[in-house]
Amino acid sequence: MTVDTTTLFGNYQMQLIIWLLVIEVILGIVAALNKGDFNLNHLGNYVRELVVGYVFGFAVVEMVGQVAQDFVGVWLVPVTFVILVLTLIGGILGNLDKLGVKMPSWVKKE
Repeated sequence: MTVDTTTLFGNYQMQLIIWLLVIEVILGIVAALNKGDFNLNHLGNYVRELVVGYVFGFAVVEMVGQVAQDFVGVWLVPVTFVILVLTLIGGILGNLDKLGVKMPSWVKKE
């Protein structure tokens, strides 16, 4: 069985994950610059962890979902997608909070 990388990286789910990652990284850079603690080395490590963890991790989940056509294949990809999107939105909201945007208490890290 061959896996088509276009279906792994070209679908709407992966595109949304990548755009949310870009937004989170940009807001993180702006927040770090605003706070005065920007570090290019930390940025590189952060981006590497995000790309490997989210993009390639979701690609692996999609491959497993393609191979497992049973019950696991049906729910694995959508549930993982929802969890990743919620996590990325939480990171975006956290960066907005660092920039001074008022957030509800349930959004803030304690």
